[in-house]
Amino acid sequence: MAQILDGKALSQRLIGQYAARIEEINKTDSVCLAMVIAGGDPSSLQYVKANEKKCVSIGINVKIIQFDYDVSQETLEKAIEGLNDDKTINGVLIQMPLPKHIDKQRVVNLLSPDKDLDCQGNGNIVNLYNNTDGFCPCTPSGAIELLKGYGLTLSGKNVCVIGRSSVVGKPLALMLLNENATVTVCHSKTRSLKDECLKSDIVISCTGRAGLVTADMVREGAVVLDIGTNFVDGKLCGDVDFQAVEKVAGYISPVPGGCGPMTVTMLIKNLLAAYDRQHAVK
Repeated sequence: MAQILDGKALSQRLIGQYAARIEEINKTDSVCLAMVIAGGDPSSLQYVKANEKKCVSIGINVKIIQFDYDVSQETLEKAIEGLNDDKTINGVLIQMPLPKHIDKQRVVNLLSPDKDLDCQGNGNIVNLYNNTDGFCPCTPSGAIELLKGYGLTLSGKNVCVIGRSSVVGKPLALMLLNENATVTVCHSKTRSLKDECLKSDIVISCTGRAGLVTADMVREGAVVLDIGTNFVDGKLCGDVDFQAVEKVAGYISPVPGGCGPMTVTMLIKNLLAAYDRQHAVK
């Protein structure tokens, strides 16, 4: 049976470390996160509230800037410019999706790279591509941190990433390359997904297709990381047939409780890094 990659437990340990740092900062200053949300998408609202609860619990100030669905491009852009200029705001998360009439890329590119905690704008995307100093997206970062937290090395390993979204799959592939892994990115047009997975030391799925990764696609002892989010019969599950794959894999992350808790953990990590940059002696 596979060892469980317990993201909830690792998250608690890391957040405990971050909380100690925030407590020290709060003696003379404060750390503040701003989250921008437009429209009433229920899952987005739930995510923002969950982030707020976790951050407030460890002493982070949280400012939520919420707009109606019919917010104008100009209003949203002015709000981002205001957050850039506000020295009390250390980091910003622009919650997706934005309303359909909004030019998303224009909005995220207005955000200062020094406050862009989830690598949404072109500035940090270029840094990621070039493997230079910048913020990496929170969900892929959490996945990699989870692997490292269990002592799993990436250098020289064959990694199969299933999914090519700009939010998870593509940045994750780049981050794995920056860790010296050999990366194969699979998607809906891949001819033989099973063959590609069987060649891999590590299989990571982030497609949002329940039951996509089955036991016959995973070689014995491989690492399986599930970043998928699906609801089947009202229950949250990932992309991996967990009960079957657990019997052949060496390590496996569950859904819920695997990569999910690591996302907000990386948001807090990036927020502290942003604070340090903004307060560095020049």
